[in-house]
Amino acid sequence: MPRNEKIEAILIAWDDFNRSTPAEKTRCMHRLNALLDEAIGDRPLTRENLMTNLSGHYQEFRRTKKLREQSRLPK
Repeated sequence: MPRNEKIEAILIAWDDFNRSTPAEKTRCMHRLNALLDEAIGDRPLTRENLMTNLSGHYQEFRRTKKLREQSRLPK
């Protein structure tokens, strides 16, 4: 099921943050926060609320990404 482009960008940034080195954490968090703020707009949501709402999508994103990476490995 295709996702909204903004949601997809948030999921990618979230994954980048989780997989980043300590030196990259701040830059990745700023990018993720900017995307969350853009998606929230003037709605009465917090970043944490939005991430909680997207957590199932993030888990699916990670599973799909892991399967794609495994399928590229030579057998």
